[in-house]
Amino acid sequence: MRPAGTSWYNPDMHRICHQVQKLVRAAHRVARLPPPLAGGGAPAPDKPVPAFRQEKGNGKALRCLRILVVEDEPVNQLFLRRLLEKMGHSPRLAGEVSEAMQCLDEERFDLILMDIQLPDMNGLDATRLIRANPPAKQDPDIPIVAVTAFALEVNRDQALAAGMDDHLAKPVEVAALERVIARVCLQGS
Repeated sequence: MRPAGTSWYNPDMHRICHQVQKLVRAAHRVARLPPPLAGGGAPAPDKPVPAFRQEKGNGKALRCLRILVVEDEPVNQLFLRRLLEKMGHSPRLAGEVSEAMQCLDEERFDLILMDIQLPDMNGLDATRLIRANPPAKQDPDIPIVAVTAFALEVNRDQALAAGMDDHLAKPVEVAALERVIARVCLQGS
């Protein structure tokens, strides 16, 4: 029994339920994507990554990218890894900035997807650090894309001012991620 004058409606719970529904719909879209390559999965890290794959519909060749995903939430890591693998890319996960910097020292990447709220340093400061002092194996202009729940225009402007190349709002829409990756591929060609 509820106290008189109260309502069952809770705006915070409503917002959370709405976000969960969006994540579930996005997961269903990912599950329907075709397998990325003839082998049925992303190439193993020790195997060479195929240089290009054919984009359906317009006949343009897209590179299969090595993508560093800097994300501390395990569910988001799993979602982004699976989505990128289904798109034919080879993701590597880092849960915090210090781990990401180690990855950047170990191997070359074509793109970084960077969360803004991370446990050891925020993604804006991490981007400034990478831009000011690029790791030896990386292109100094490596594309860095903010992947964040902060979806306002002011947040996008802050990300761009910090040196990021683009901004994706969570939950990540498959089409939006594909557009960002296609833009990166065209810039790198």
